[in-house]
Amino acid sequence: MNRAKQALEKGKADIGVGIEAGVYPAPNSLTGYFDIQLKDVPSPTAPRSPLTGV
Repeated sequence: MNRAKQALEKGKADIGVGIEAGVYPAPNSLTGYFDIQLKDVPSPTAPRSPLTGV
């Protein structure tokens, strides 16, 4: 969320976009890993967007 907020504050933007992704160990899964992506898209009128991931 910090990157999205910084992107919004740096310029004259309508929205900021922050994306994080990673692969984490998940021993009981089929592959042994879990892939996750999170996004945050704040705007001046909605500074906290719902953080979602897969």
